[in-house]
Amino acid sequence: MMNAFKTIYRKALKYKSYTIINVGGLAIAFALSSLLLLYVYNEFQVDAFHHNRDRIYRVVDAGDGTAFTNPLLAAELKSAFPEIEEATRVRHNGNGFYKYENAVVDIPYDMCFDPSVFQMFDFKLIEGEENEALLNPFSIVLTKSISAKIFGDKDPLGKVIRYNNLCDFTVTGVMEDLPSNSTFTVDAILPFDVQAYLWNGDPNDRSDALTNRDNSSFHTYAMFNPNVDVSSIKDKITTFCSEKSYEQAFKLQAMNDIYFGDNNRDRWIHKGEKSIVVLLMSIAVGLLMISIINYINLNSAVTLNNLLGFGVRKILGAKPRQVIIISVVETLLFFAVSIGLATLIVGIINQPFQTILEEEYHFSSLLSPANLMVAFGLLFGIALISGMVPVHYFKKVPASSIIKMKSFGKGSSGLLNKPLIIIQFFIAILFIVSAITIKKQVNFINHKNLGFDKELLVYIDLRAYNMTTSEAEVIKGKLLADSRIQNVAYSSGIFGDVRRGIADELNGKKVLYRRIPTDPDYAKTMKYKIVEGRDFSHDLKTDETSKAYIINQALARAFEMENPLEEKLNNHPIVGVVEDFNFEPIQNSIQPVALLCDPSEALWIANVRLNSSDLQSSIQYVERVFKTLKPDSPFRYSFADDRIATYYRKEVQFSRLSAIFSIVNILISCIGLVGLVLFAINRRIKEIGIRKVNGAKVSEILTMLNSDFIKWVAVAFVLATPVAWYAMSKWLESFAYKTTLSWWIFALAGLLALGIAMLTVSWQSWRAATRNPVEALRYE
Repeated sequence: MMNAFKTIYRKALKYKSYTIINVGGLAIAFALSSLLLLYVYNEFQVDAFHHNRDRIYRVVDAGDGTAFTNPLLAAELKSAFPEIEEATRVRHNGNGFYKYENAVVDIPYDMCFDPSVFQMFDFKLIEGEENEALLNPFSIVLTKSISAKIFGDKDPLGKVIRYNNLCDFTVTGVMEDLPSNSTFTVDAILPFDVQAYLWNGDPNDRSDALTNRDNSSFHTYAMFNPNVDVSSIKDKITTFCSEKSYEQAFKLQAMNDIYFGDNNRDRWIHKGEKSIVVLLMSIAVGLLMISIINYINLNSAVTLNNLLGFGVRKILGAKPRQVIIISVVETLLFFAVSIGLATLIVGIINQPFQTILEEEYHFSSLLSPANLMVAFGLLFGIALISGMVPVHYFKKVPASSIIKMKSFGKGSSGLLNKPLIIIQFFIAILFIVSAITIKKQVNFINHKNLGFDKELLVYIDLRAYNMTTSEAEVIKGKLLADSRIQNVAYSSGIFGDVRRGIADELNGKKVLYRRIPTDPDYAKTMKYKIVEGRDFSHDLKTDETSKAYIINQALARAFEMENPLEEKLNNHPIVGVVEDFNFEPIQNSIQPVALLCDPSEALWIANVRLNSSDLQSSIQYVERVFKTLKPDSPFRYSFADDRIATYYRKEVQFSRLSAIFSIVNILISCIGLVGLVLFAINRRIKEIGIRKVNGAKVSEILTMLNSDFIKWVAVAFVLATPVAWYAMSKWLESFAYKTTLSWWIFALAGLLALGIAMLTVSWQSWRAATRNPVEALRYE
């Protein structure tokens, strides 16, 4: 074994540049791939901390996959099916601010659950009793971090906190913060029954929100008893759900499928993009393949340059098994050194990498015994394959031929290199196409016409103000008195958060649609395009008294309305039809929606359209106006374009990552190509010298040396194009609205790969072609 180590050491010193190329390429690939695979692993581990997750299902619409159900369904399911152990309703209460003494804390995700939540999900209470925490409608369970913000080191149990200057809640529990890989986003848990008090923003108004079967604004989760075959009763359950929801067709969605589901339309549900995760996994695997191909290519080239050593070993009686051992040990040593360097690289770039992804995770989650065994098995397998290359040459050629420095025949040196380099550039071209397509889709997202003007539009959260309609009109008047303000309108929904679902029947069609209560100025402020009828009008009081509708084209199509202006929905007259607009991310198709003229129900969001590009002074003015109404209430606002951008965070991250890793892949491919070119040139030094002595031009020698490499890239392009087209087409299918896969994307990817390869090869070829032939012949 010591002789093997000495042989490996001498070989590494003899071919220093190739040793550096191999170790450096492997180290970079191992570091970046491990970061990507850690991200992928965490994505597939979402909700794994819920030990009941295999038994939990969500009720969703069988058509569009949305999860909006009525408030009675959960209890009815549990009563009708003994196979269901527990059920709960879920709703986002809505960005409340909570006050205790002098501390005021904004709680973005105060969620409403039934008391069974603690039996179904692994929301671990640090303080309080699970069975009692949600029995009182005005109790609240805080997460550990929110509790610390409000109470500091004080014991929170029994403390009373005030919600939105509206009502008081008593803290009955503190739970652990949920891990980042959770579909739920929870800062606090309220009893679901509190919705009966808070639905209309008045704790004294016992709303029918929890008894109205038309109110499809809630999620329903059911947990089955252990060992129940859910597939055997799915049809019965879905039929039951449909009967209890005016024949709306439902289906069950396993909790394991929610994160990567197609229609997670709530901000409090984390949504993953499976296509992105698969592509990132492909990038990681591709990066590893390119670096390993580099290693095998360069190792085989070094083997060919070291024929004399093989000949001597063969004459001295060495067996193929000994050659395999040396080669495998050599590869494992290279891997060990590379993994050590990769660890250092990960330590340097891990934090910036997590910043780009806006995620936080730890390598400990990846270091399970099963994962480590798979990794070591793969590395040993690669080492064994790499070890077969020298054995192939060792067994193939007689020792006497090797000693005389005879070659293995024309073209034999490329038997392995050619397909491996084709694979290398095949992967590189895939990455280039992916990076360009993803960037094109992100640009499409940023510039798509959403059906309204998102520029200079500000959303003001009103829920902390508890305004009356008359107070809202006073605020509007003061705002419009300033030239910096163009329009103001109130609504109970904003982009990405339109919660109120309603089921209606018309012309024999039953349709679930979203309803947005607004004031008469909403469509004008949003700049919706009216295609039929008219806008709401302050001059026509019947718009408010009859609670008129303006519907979108999608709703008119859903009900198959021939003359929408002559129809009524649930006794609401339709006065106008607007062009379809996106009120959800463009991954989702435009859904039916109705604007309801009801100012008293619209005091959730103030939509303020600015005139001035001086945003800071405009916002300061708006804040001063609102502070005149409730000086102690927090002023919370967001720009529409910023809010919309948050929904495409993963696509933007992916665009950055794909660009970075495409560049890294190409660089590693080129580094390996440089090594192979140098070996190819060194093996043909005498030939190049003879050709120059006989009058060959530099251009002829360049053509001779470059032609093979260009051919390989061309073959890689032909093979990669259909695969890249299919992969990107599948990714784009996750968007309801998407860019096109233009022909120039593939042409540009091929030209980039070819150009980079030619520059890499031509530089070394030019140096060889311009070398003094006398030196070449003397060298030889």
